[in-house]
Amino acid sequence: MIQRARQITVFLAVFLSLSCTKPAAGPGPANALAPPPMSVLDQVKRDKVLRIGYSGYPPFLTIDPTTKLPRDGFSVDLITRILHDWDSTIKITWIPTNWTNVRTDLNNNKFDLIVEPVFRTIPRAAIVDFSRPYS
Repeated sequence: MIQRARQITVFLAVFLSLSCTKPAAGPGPANALAPPPMSVLDQVKRDKVLRIGYSGYPPFLTIDPTTKLPRDGFSVDLITRILHDWDSTIKITWIPTNWTNVRTDLNNNKFDLIVEPVFRTIPRAAIVDFSRPYS
């Protein structure tokens, strides 16, 4: 289990650093001197906050009826363990979303990643990167 958590930690770092970097506005002299864009991984390291989108998909993630925040589930345990092993000073900010808006919210930088299962389809794969299935 620890080996699997390490593999997922490495994947998370690669996913955040490679697939979530926003490109510069475009080619040309105005961008020639602009610093390279900061990756999501670098932002998480700097701010010590990981913003995670969720909608509530038991048993992967259940929502506490009082706080309306994720309470437990496989995905909650997984991301908590990954952050504990990677950098225990990083805090999670849970951002509610829904299946209608999840891609738009992710692309509009409302959150950094989704820990609930998202079924791979060709249209989704054209827009976001997927990890290898873990269940």
